[in-house]
Amino acid sequence: MEIIDELFSKYTNDLFRFIYSFTLDVHQSEDILQETFYKAYIAIDSYTGESIKPWLFTIVKNTCMDYFRKQKRIVISEDNFFLNLKDNIDIENDYLFKETFSEIIAIIEKLPKDQKKALTLKVFKNFTYEEGANIWA
Repeated sequence: MEIIDELFSKYTNDLFRFIYSFTLDVHQSEDILQETFYKAYIAIDSYTGESIKPWLFTIVKNTCMDYFRKQKRIVISEDNFFLNLKDNIDIENDYLFKETFSEIIAIIEKLPKDQKKALTLKVFKNFTYEEGANIWA
C-alpha cells in the first residue's frame, strides 16, 4: 500500500495533466486518475519493469480508452493517437497564453486602420520602420 501512496504523490500531477489533455474536464480526469491508481494497486505485485512511470502511463492510456469507449463520446481506434501527443503539457500556461493573446488582439482591433497596419507590419511581420514605410509608399 505504501508504494501506491508514493507513486500517487510522485506522479499524480503528470498523470492528471495527461488525462486532462484528452477530457478537458476536471471531474472526468479525476475519475480516470482514480481508476488508474486502482488498477495500478491491483497489478503492482505483477510489475517487473525497471521504470514505473511508463508503466503508469500505459495504465492511464488503457484506462482513458476504456473510459471513452464506455462513454461513447470518443472512440480511439489507433494506438498511435497517444504517441502523437505532447509529453509535457502545461495546461495553465497554455490557457494564460491564449487569454493574453485574445486580449491583445481585442485591443489591436480597436486601433485606427493605419495604426493597426503599422503595428501588424512591425510586430507581427517583423518589418523595420523603414520597410513598413516603403510598403505604405
